[in-house]
Amino acid sequence: MLGSTFVCHFIIDLILLGITSSVFAEGELLFFASTKEK
Repeated sequence: MLGSTFVCHFIIDLILLGITSSVFAEGELLFFASTKEK
């Protein structure tokens, strides 16, 4: 029981990490693009 919940949390953490890192990367690209225009 404890192992399955750990695996679920591990998978959820990986998904959240992937989402946040991709959003952060997009934000960085937008930031660099806006600074280059100025």
